[in-house]
Amino acid sequence: MKEEIFVLNSKKKNTNHVLHLILSIVTGGLWLLVWLAVAINNNSYNSKIDSEINLLMGIKPQPKRISPVVLVLITIAALIVYQAIDSSGTIATSSPVSKREQTLADISIRSEEFVNELSIMEVDFQITNKSEYAIKDIKIECVNKSKTYADLDKNVRTLYEYINAGQVLRVNKFNMGFVHSQRDFSICKAIDFKFADSL
Repeated sequence: MKEEIFVLNSKKKNTNHVLHLILSIVTGGLWLLVWLAVAINNNSYNSKIDSEINLLMGIKPQPKRISPVVLVLITIAALIVYQAIDSSGTIATSSPVSKREQTLADISIRSEEFVNELSIMEVDFQITNKSEYAIKDIKIECVNKSKTYADLDKNVRTLYEYINAGQVLRVNKFNMGFVHSQRDFSICKAIDFKFADSL
């Protein structure tokens, strides 16, 4: 009888969770479904073997339980499916990025802010247009933050300049207006622009 139990135990399937975790990370979560299927299959198979072992040992059959690992995998898979479905109930698909969105993403801003005794912020900007389009009238937003990283307020101004494709524009002492008295630092970015060939 001990040999039969040993043989049955040796037939149990193990799920290599470390390997499946690595594959899930590499595939951006797509492998989670495979991992879930393998874990459920192995859990079901091992439950049948446990039932056979219990019968050999004369133990009353236990109710079937789902392993905690399988429960976690089911939860993760459900969250992925939930996030893939948008509020209208249809599966979200990534729409192509428009020319405008891509150009805005290609505008990078480095800034050095100075606040004078009147609480007016002046900024030295270095704006890089990495896109393939000439742009103008760049709207810049500076979010002012406290020492505790709380958002205090924001300043929005439009810089009426042309920046050709691949060009870097430097602007010194650009007046961004009044700032909060507890401002410690600011984060500036481009939030809008016009294409140079537009009116």
